[in-house]
This record gives sequence, C-alpha cells and structure tokens, in this order.
Amino acid sequence: MLGLIFVFPVRLSAWFHLGAWFLYQLLEANAGLWAADSSGDGVAVFAHVGGFVFGFVATRILMRWGRLQLKPARASDAVDGRPTAWRR
Repeated sequence: MLGLIFVFPVRLSAWFHLGAWFLYQLLEANAGLWAADSSGDGVAVFAHVGGFVFGFVATRILMRWGRLQLKPARASDAVDGRPTAWRR
C-alpha cells in the first residue's frame, strides 16, 4: 500500500495504516473531551475507536472458535495454508 509522507510516496504496510489511524482517532477523541463545546464533544470519534476495538475483539473471538478463517486474496499468496500477512 502506498502512503504519502509529506509529498513523497512511500510503501507502508496496512498494519501501519490501521495503527496510525487508530492512534489518530484516539487522540482526536481525547482532544474533544478537553475542548468540549456544543459541537459533539468527540462522541463521533469515540464511536470510531469503539467500533475498531469491537471489530478487533470480535474477529479474534470468532477466529479462536473456528467460525472465521482468513483466506489469501490470491492462491499464490498462501504459505502453509495461511495468508502471508498472518504468518508468525
């Protein structure tokens, strides 16, 4: 995945983008609490954070119960039956 750092395109992983987005939303939500006014107090941004956490936890639980399995986008991406992004 390509991302921009200032004006330079740089190849970054999707995990980096997700982590950076989550941290940004978390900071914005907390900033909304400290600068509370009639514009919503960061509630919408906390909804993003809550949805991210719920999705992560639900995915981990479903994977542990065997109700969800990750599949590679292309068959050539799989190694040992698992997508390369999820290898340990």
